[in-house]
Amino acid sequence: MPDLSHQVFRRQSTTDQSGNTCQTVWKVVLTGGPCAGKTTILHTIANRFTNHGIKVFTVPEVATQLINGGVSWNGISEEQAFGYQTALLEMQLQQEKAFSDIAALHGGPR
Repeated sequence: MPDLSHQVFRRQSTTDQSGNTCQTVWKVVLTGGPCAGKTTILHTIANRFTNHGIKVFTVPEVATQLINGGVSWNGISEEQAFGYQTALLEMQLQQEKAFSDIAALHGGPR
């Protein structure tokens, strides 16, 4: 079993556009370097929760999406790197918010 010491569990209640509290959303954040087993443990966690009747949403990692989409950090200036990282962070936060909002509206375990 992979080392789970780098996990962060976070509970978040969200509100809809009217200010009403929606479904509580639990978040699991996996961190680690390349080839540390994050994807492997992600699938294990998602399968176990799903097998216990809990709906699981997994947010894709933006850096991988950008690289697969043709973005390269090779040979860029410090200013470009800062811009890339800023865009990456904004995109990751937008995705996480969208998934969190959808999960909160889902309305229950399944």
